[in-house]
Amino acid sequence: MASTSVKEIEAGRESLTHEKSWEFQDSSPVNSHDPFEVQAGGVHEPFHDGADAKVKYRTMGWSHASFLMIAEIVSLGILSLPAGIATLGLVPGIVCQIVIGVLGSYSGYLIWQFRMAHPTIQSFADAGLILGGPILQYLFFFPQYLNLVFIASAHILTFKTAMTTITSVPQCAIMWSVIAAVVCFLLSLFRTSKAQSKVSTLSTISITAAIIVVMIGVGLRPPKALVDASGIPMDALHDFHHPSGFVQGWLAILNMVAAFCGHSAFIGFISELEKPQDFPKALAIAQTTAITYYCIVAGVIYAYAGQAVISPAISSAPPRYRLIGYIVAMPTIIVAGVINMHVASKQIYVWWWRGTNVVNQRNFRSYGSWVGLLIGGWLLAWILAEAIPNFHEFLAIISALFNGWFMLVIPAWFWLFMNRGKWFKSGVNRVMFIVNIVVLLIGLAIFVVGLVTSGISLAHGDGGKPFSCARQKQSTTEVVIESFLQSHGSRK
Repeated sequence: MASTSVKEIEAGRESLTHEKSWEFQDSSPVNSHDPFEVQAGGVHEPFHDGADAKVKYRTMGWSHASFLMIAEIVSLGILSLPAGIATLGLVPGIVCQIVIGVLGSYSGYLIWQFRMAHPTIQSFADAGLILGGPILQYLFFFPQYLNLVFIASAHILTFKTAMTTITSVPQCAIMWSVIAAVVCFLLSLFRTSKAQSKVSTLSTISITAAIIVVMIGVGLRPPKALVDASGIPMDALHDFHHPSGFVQGWLAILNMVAAFCGHSAFIGFISELEKPQDFPKALAIAQTTAITYYCIVAGVIYAYAGQAVISPAISSAPPRYRLIGYIVAMPTIIVAGVINMHVASKQIYVWWWRGTNVVNQRNFRSYGSWVGLLIGGWLLAWILAEAIPNFHEFLAIISALFNGWFMLVIPAWFWLFMNRGKWFKSGVNRVMFIVNIVVLLIGLAIFVVGLVTSGISLAHGDGGKPFSCARQKQSTTEVVIESFLQSHGSRK
């Protein structure tokens, strides 16, 4: 690491050492319990997988990481994509998905390059310390944590929607979100990413099977003869444009960004790879799978459902297939949320115990602090799920607040930092400088414009009341489709 970065880290260490008394220095210290301690090239190594380590973290192969990333990326985001294409039109929608996927692949590669240049970082907060000292560390820390908690919260919300669809239990609908939070908490207790990767394959198979069920359902019973409020047939396809307004168009783009953005977890995944240099293999598999999968699935569902497609897409299927789809999707609804909360809690866990080998031990202190973090995280996720009870708008808010930064702005910043002093030294560097400035500006646009449009949508939305026992309110499209299916005897 450059000497200037070391000086910044040392300055941050000195300022925090005077503010905080590290009362746990007797907990099997490796050196001292100081998260800002400088070693050769960066902040203190987060994991100490030596012979005395009872829990080893750097054990993942790149194949484990690829399944973990697919499970994290190809999860709930895919359920909003057909509705996004219905808003933008088939061709612009597919093009937007490909462009966003390529940008996500490039920025993921930049994250890996930065992690390899600074091999002791474990989170974006550590990266912020290198980029700009303690202030930037905290400015990265809280958004990364909240981003991951928001995503986990979206999974609680989807579980609640699924269970109110699957069952006809008359009890308060909040019961299902509580059950979701408890189940997710129990599955989060494993501390290593490799342990989480073992169930990620099930998650990938689950969402694939659920989407196949939906495609079969809309293919067998497309919503023909339906018209929307403007008199336009709801099975009509718009190849290039659908007049849905700027706000709705931008919300569709935000949901596409959300579908590709797992970047806030990437540094954590790399830090637990046995061979971090293999991360590009996992990244290539995950991103290629996501781009291909998204384009095919969103295109096929939109081709059959037309403007009648709903977000989440499973709700677009006739009742029988909708029921099966939600049941089959349950592993994904649970597992992908667990992965995000795992990364969020690990960030705090590693930061607090950095400089000791507590994270590698099996004792009351290591287990108790991990469980406490999970309880706090899932409680916050549950509150968010109940506060914003509309799936489509929820994803848009997540994307506007966080995804532009972690997917585009900060990775572009990484390139500028790693190549400072060399931006204009060659033709290639000049081109890459322009590319990364454009990527950075796109990320800022997603944040600024996205925040405004998602706020407008939330203010005028009809997705239900916060903390309500009632089932989620149906949209006008859902009501029309439901009435049509009932009148034609498709509720079997």
